[in-house]
Amino acid sequence: MKFNTQKGSIQDLFYILFIIFAIGISLLVGRTLWNEIAPALSGKLDSNAALNLVNTMDASFAVFDYIFLFIGIGIGLGIVILAFMTESHPVFAFISLLFVAIALLLAAPFSNVFIEFANKGKLAAASANYPLMVTFMTNYPLFIMSIGFLLLIALYGKVRGGSARLTISQ
Repeated sequence: MKFNTQKGSIQDLFYILFIIFAIGISLLVGRTLWNEIAPALSGKLDSNAALNLVNTMDASFAVFDYIFLFIGIGIGLGIVILAFMTESHPVFAFISLLFVAIALLLAAPFSNVFIEFANKGKLAAASANYPLMVTFMTNYPLFIMSIGFLLLIALYGKVRGGSARLTISQ
């Protein structure tokens, strides 16, 4: 399988779309499994080490809400920054705009699936621990649209020219 070696391309918007969705689902499932395992673990083991483990894991899962937000924004801005370094021809701007529209159309069902998934059964208790992640995924199409348009500006809003440089004369 050959991967695209170009940095900051419009295809990266689709990678963001799938990766952030998968991370969110994984965190919800992981927290749900931990909510099931932790009471049994603390009840079976009487040592201080077991209680310390349970308390440490509870504290660790609390941080994942902020980590998820940081990962989402970090990946999005990282791809936009890399797009500034990519040479692109303005002829492809319309095609890229269509790809942003397709990504936006895919983001809405992903957001709905995540919210439905987060509000079902035992996962609802886990999603209550992640208010930032639920808010982020509720506004997922807005995030994808914002990153998409920033990516378009970064790819096609650059001044094209030869080797002429701007000099400031005194």
